[in-house]
Amino acid sequence: MAEKPKSHLVVVIARAKGSGGALLGKRLAKRLACRYLDREILVEAARRMSRDPDALEAFDERRAGFWERTMAFAVGTPEMPCVPPPYGPG
Repeated sequence: MAEKPKSHLVVVIARAKGSGGALLGKRLAKRLACRYLDREILVEAARRMSRDPDALEAFDERRAGFWERTMAFAVGTPEMPCVPPPYGPG
């Protein structure tokens, strides 16, 4: 008899720090009988790269600093760059 293929369910919750997304994710994982992964993803990436997880922490989600938020007004964000209007006689 052929082995039944495993199904893979992935649920991604985008959240801001302190919003309760981790709690929601854990409850949802329990209800769906799935594993909840958060920092484990970072640790596994570090293991595969033979790096210390703390070295990759800088690439993990974090809140933008004051200057990063200020510069977003001047140059935009990667998702929505600020393109100045053409300069010169029109």
